[in-house]
Amino acid sequence: MKHSQLKQLIKEEIQKILSEAKQVGILYHYTDSKNIKNILKNGIKFSPPQQEISNMYYISTTRKKQKWKHQTQITLDGNKISEKYKISPIQASTFLDYDEEWLKVVGVKIDSLGGSELAEERILSKTPGYLSPEYILDIT
Repeated sequence: MKHSQLKQLIKEEIQKILSEAKQVGILYHYTDSKNIKNILKNGIKFSPPQQEISNMYYISTTRKKQKWKHQTQITLDGNKISEKYKISPIQASTFLDYDEEWLKVVGVKIDSLGGSELAEERILSKTPGYLSPEYILDIT
């Protein structure tokens, strides 16, 4: 193999390695339909940190497509998001410190929507702000 061919092969392999990204897949975010116009203009707003879970700003998403009454589904490109933001799963046990009344409401909702399959994935940010609309694949 000639030096120039070897150099080209090494260059191609390095480019493959550098272009590989995490394979997060599709994420779904649900919101009230009245928020869509603002989301398309500014993006999805990061919620303030929940100290009992994390000190980072977050956007709640799930990997499971659902039908929620009075909610609009925003389909997000998790692969592209993961290039800039950390995406972290949230365990249901995180909510055990909440009062029993709250757990009844949340527990029934989670069970009716598929139980553990409705696991939350949080898009995390160290600073407040918005997730750019460029990550939105679809709105239904």
